[in-house]
Amino acid sequence: MPTSRKRKKKTNKKKRHPSRNDVLDGAYNRMTQKMRKDGIKSRISRVPHKHRISELLMDFLSENYKTCTTEREERRLISLGIICWNIANFDKEQREEQLQQALDKIETDMGISDIMEPIMRDLVNKKVKHYNKYKYLITNYDISYLPNGQLHLSVASAKID
Repeated sequence: MPTSRKRKKKTNKKKRHPSRNDVLDGAYNRMTQKMRKDGIKSRISRVPHKHRISELLMDFLSENYKTCTTEREERRLISLGIICWNIANFDKEQREEQLQQALDKIETDMGISDIMEPIMRDLVNKKVKHYNKYKYLITNYDISYLPNGQLHLSVASAKID
């Protein structure tokens, strides 16, 4: 007499993509670990903030952004602006050290630190002078283009206490 076996139903489960909160949590955890490792005595909190950091960043980069003629230049400027924004959040001694590390990395990767140094110093000084009250660390960002060709910037950030 044949025995009956129960068949398992196959389900087509799609791979789960991380949610926006998963991405933010990961970026937040990596940043706090790096700050602890580097001995930075600052607290980062994950609370919703009242400022749209993407708008602040585009305002911060507006003068330089006008000179961009290609999508590649826009992307590079935004990346550079985020690096400078984050460096400007350090105290004066650490700021210089972080800036030098970034310039050394640029020299190693692209060999153009002589060109980039004055631009980066100007951006860091601009952040300190005009945007210093906005104590946000940019942890992640995404650049896309709308169907009309307009740039769209999404920014994940953490408030620094």
